[in-house]
Amino acid sequence: MINTCGIFLYSKKNQKFLMVKATNGWNFSIPKGQSEDGEDFIITAVREMKEEVGIDVKELQNYTLTFLGASEYDHGKKTLQAFFCSFDDDNFPEVNLQLEEVDKYWWVTLDELMKKVHKTQKKFHKYLLEEIELCSMYWR
Repeated sequence: MINTCGIFLYSKKNQKFLMVKATNGWNFSIPKGQSEDGEDFIITAVREMKEEVGIDVKELQNYTLTFLGASEYDHGKKTLQAFFCSFDDDNFPEVNLQLEEVDKYWWVTLDELMKKVHKTQKKFHKYLLEEIELCSMYWR
């Protein structure tokens, strides 16, 4: 089974998620990619975020990174290892797309995200709601 790892990146101040579209494709997604042999899933997710959109989550203000869970897709050939990352910055971080991987991005609400992403990623909806609730309780 191939493991892919990705991050639902959430701006607490703006209450929006980062969504991307694969180059030469029609799929909308979170930034994600395949883990390399022996690489920890969290390392893969952070690396893929930096490679695909140029955002280093470790440089975001007061970031938190939480494992949400795993979900199989592509007829059981792949598993998405999903993480949630929230941050406090006043502005959205600068995005520098790796055009070989992704060619468009948007900052969207959770509802907009759930309308567009693959059903594999929609499975994390209730966990994202819980994380957003935690953010609103502890972030002022």
